[in-house]
Order: sequence, then C-alpha cells, then structure tokens
Amino acid sequence: MLYDYVQCPHRVYLDLFGDLDRRDPISSFVQMLWERGSAFEQETIEKLQIPFENLRVYSAEENEQFTLEAMKRGDSLIYCGRIRSGNFLGEPGLIRKNDSGYVAGDIKSGAGFEGMSEESGGKPKKHYAVQLGLYTDILDELGFSAGHSPFVWDIHEQEVIYDLESPIGKRDTTSLWEFYESCLEHVTLIVNQREKTLPALCSMCKLCHWRSFCKSQLKGMNDLSLISELGRSRRDSMLPHFKNVGDLANCDLKNFIQDKKTVISGIGSDMLETFQERAKLLNQPETGPYLRKKSAYPNLKLSYSLMSRRTL
Repeated sequence: MLYDYVQCPHRVYLDLFGDLDRRDPISSFVQMLWERGSAFEQETIEKLQIPFENLRVYSAEENEQFTLEAMKRGDSLIYCGRIRSGNFLGEPGLIRKNDSGYVAGDIKSGAGFEGMSEESGGKPKKHYAVQLGLYTDILDELGFSAGHSPFVWDIHEQEVIYDLESPIGKRDTTSLWEFYESCLEHVTLIVNQREKTLPALCSMCKLCHWRSFCKSQLKGMNDLSLISELGRSRRDSMLPHFKNVGDLANCDLKNFIQDKKTVISGIGSDMLETFQERAKLLNQPETGPYLRKKSAYPNLKLSYSLMSRRTL
C-alpha cells in the first residue's frame, strides 16, 4: 500500500473499495517486469558466497514464525522473511544481522538511486524508501532493529544504503523517515475511509490495472490532469481556482497573474499560459494545431544538393 500510495493515492483507495470487476487485465509489460525482477532476485541469491536462511519455500504463517525464530537465534542473513507488528506487515527480501541488531533490505532489478551517473550519485527513490521505512518500523517495534539504515541490492550489484534520517534532497529537507511517516498517516486515513482521493492522469497509469476505469472518470470530469504535463500535484494546486479543463480554457488569466508570478504555488505565468492554450485545444476538439511563432525552414533542395556532393 505504501509503495502504491507514492505512485498514486487513488490506486490504494480503489484496491480497497473499488469494483474489482472494473480492473483491466495485468498487461504483458507489467508481467514481464515482475518476471524480470523475480529472475534477477534469484540470480543474485545464487551468487551469494555466504550462508543464509532461505524462507522462500514456506507458507505465510510458517514464514512469519520462522523469521522470528531466526532473528532470536541470531542468524546472520535471512532471505524472503516475513515480519509483522500490529497492523504492519512487511516481506523484506533480506534481513541482515549487524553488531547491534537487524537491518532490512530489498533486491531490486533497478538502480538503487534515481538519477545515478558517473557525475552524480543520484537521490533516494521515494517508493523504495517507504518500503524500507516500513520494514525498519516493524523491526523497531519487535525490538530487533539495528537503526534506520536499511539497504537495497540493485541491478548494478551495488549495495545502496538508505539513511532514513537524511533529507529527501537538496531542496527538500524533509527526512526520508518523516516522509515515510507522512505516507503511513495518509494510507491509514484512506484505509479508514477518512481521506478522499481523486484519480489523476500520470505516467504510472499505463502500468495500473485501473487505467481504463480512471480514464473514463477523468474524461467525464473533464479533469485538469488530462492536460499534457500537468499531472497530479499541479492539478491539486490549481483546483481551488479551476475545477476542470473548461474553467481554465475560458478564464481571464489576468486575474491570476502578477508580473511573472501567479497566485498558484509552483506554477509561473508562462507555464499557466501554456496550460491554458492546451486546455483550449482539449475543450474545442475541432481546433487544429497552429504555429505560436513564425518559423524559418531551411532550403531543403539546397541542403540535399550539398549532402549529395559530400557523399560523392
């Protein structure tokens, strides 16, 4: 639930309370991702040169019991364990013993951080962080935790430490642990039907089994997230001012713009003007593409002649 919440809060709500018959079949692409992840995990485990307790073959109830017994014995590494505390349930890929207790980790068939390159170490992935946060929270409650530094074994065969007390990024000083606790609070409210969620069109929709259902709802609502590159967070910021695409298309932007700034947090005047133009195109389907400024095209005949000479 925490992983899904980071991707789309409305998916959490629909998985709990939606009509399951309205779901799309699992796509072949998602199935391929699952299979690739499972194969990578198995390959990683087979390469291990150290002994470990393999709990993969047991049922859920047996697994939970054997994981607890393994930690009480002080086993150095547990594979495919299952840990629970109250309403919290986690299935970390790995649980490893340190000097002061246990830390949990996952085997991921992707990079441990996003934006990793030779020049940059990247930053933590939020959907990984909330999973690791839950495992750590459970270990805390059970009295086995060695601290807030879980880990990921990633596609590059690197161990990536997630320091949960560190900030999310350079601009956002919220710690990963605070972010996890905030997500946990919202998910709990959704579970108890005390928080309402809305669908939104985003890049993750193509991987979701509610994509057709949500898209039909969004079209019926003429939702702002139907506008290209607008997304959920910008939609939520704009909702107090524009209820749908039609509102934005037909409004006078002068009422919302002061110099280069707008009354909407995180959206400048140029961006708002662009979104209004896209809203007009959506609101009037008969309108075709148009040039926003005069374009100078090259002399294609001359370019082709020069290219031919170079080829010769």
